[in-house]
Amino acid sequence: PGFMGTFSGVAPGRFAVTLNAVLSLDPPQPAVPVELVLRTVLEQARSFNQAREILSRTPLPCDCLLLLTGTLSGEIVVIERAPARYAFRGPKNGTVAVTNGYLQLEADAGSAPSALLASSCQRYDRVQALIRNRLPTTSQQCFEYLTDPEVQMNMTVQQMVFRAATGEYWLKAKA
Repeated sequence: PGFMGTFSGVAPGRFAVTLNAVLSLDPPQPAVPVELVLRTVLEQARSFNQAREILSRTPLPCDCLLLLTGTLSGEIVVIERAPARYAFRGPKNGTVAVTNGYLQLEADAGSAPSALLASSCQRYDRVQALIRNRLPTTSQQCFEYLTDPEVQMNMTVQQMVFRAATGEYWLKAKA
């Protein structure tokens, strides 16, 4: 009750965005919470490009990874965010994967150990292997990859699949 932001969502016919946790040593800064920035983008951005611009350039108080997908071929990007920095990670062979670790943005070699960082690379490699073996074309196949024992973290409580073109979404909660 009382939560006004969003962690993930779909703007039908325009784009979808999901938020993932990541850690760097960048200090937090005063800024609008990322959950409110996401809500504003979902409500107001008229296109994938406008959403990408806002999500990359708006100062944020914390680190995060934003998976942004549009409705057209090639409209897919991971925006790796720190409070005052960003980097784009585009598709490889038409796909992207996100597993709680920076691949483009430097997190700083001295990052504190965490469950997110400790397993990020191996989970990323696993999902990439699954995609190379078979590109998922249905929400059920996406959920198979998201719930793969070598991909899903124990702390994960839900997975979502969005289809930006139609506004459809699927949610699977951990039992």
